[in-house]
Amino acid sequence: MLDYRRLQVSERGDVLILKLLDSRLSADLADEIGNECRVAVEREGFQKILLDFSGVNYACSDVIAKLVILNKRVREKGGRLKLCGICPFVREILAMTKLDTILDIAASEADALAAFT
Repeated sequence: MLDYRRLQVSERGDVLILKLLDSRLSADLADEIGNECRVAVEREGFQKILLDFSGVNYACSDVIAKLVILNKRVREKGGRLKLCGICPFVREILAMTKLDTILDIAASEADALAAFT
C-alpha cells in the first residue's frame, strides 16, 4: 500500500478501511482528501470500502461533496462504501441535506464490518 498524508489505509479481510487522520476536514483539505480516497480505492482494488470518521469533529460541505462523488464512483464499479464513527455535528449536516439516505452510515467500525457480510 502507498503512503497517504490524510488517510490511514488498512485491510480487514475483504474490506479496505480508510481512516481520516485530520480532526477538522476544512475546504483547504477537500481536494487532497478526495484525491487520496479515490487513489486508495482505485489502486487497492477492493469492492468493500469503509471510511472511518472516528477522529473527525468537523467536515465542511466541500469534503461532504467529495464523499458523494466517492460513493458514486464506488457504486459504479459494483462496490459498496460505508461510513462509520461520524460525530453528531457531521451527522446533523448529513441528515439536513438528506445525504444520510444516500450514504450508508454505521455507528462503529465493528457495526460497519458486520454489515458488509
